[in-house]
Amino acid sequence: MSGTTMNTGQKGDIAETRAIAELVELGYRVSVPTSGHCPYDLVLDTDDELLRIQVKHATLRDDERMLRCSLKRSNPNAAGTNDSYYGANEVDAYLIFCPEKETLYWIDFDDAPAANVVLRFESSVDHPDIRWADEYEL
Repeated sequence: MSGTTMNTGQKGDIAETRAIAELVELGYRVSVPTSGHCPYDLVLDTDDELLRIQVKHATLRDDERMLRCSLKRSNPNAAGTNDSYYGANEVDAYLIFCPEKETLYWIDFDDAPAANVVLRFESSVDHPDIRWADEYEL
């Protein structure tokens, strides 16, 4: 696929595949729902609990100083597309794959903002609300 632009489905497939591989390498058991209608992409077995994981694909922005990821879902329907956000009863955590860094970032649902997450690699200001990417690396 060198030289071609990937659609969002292909990007999502790559992110999910990378997430599964890395989680398995870390010693976790990972399951994939048989239905595409689940709000989560993976189920992670930690021995103590089962976690519902939503996997996202995001690229670098702002001269590679940050990673911005939308946390919404888009559901195609007869009228077009219905965008909505995940709830605490649907997802336990997000795993965000950044292809440029070849890295996955884990964000617990309770720590994630409602709409978009921004992870910074560098910043000209040091603010307590900045989410530093290295603190979220899987």
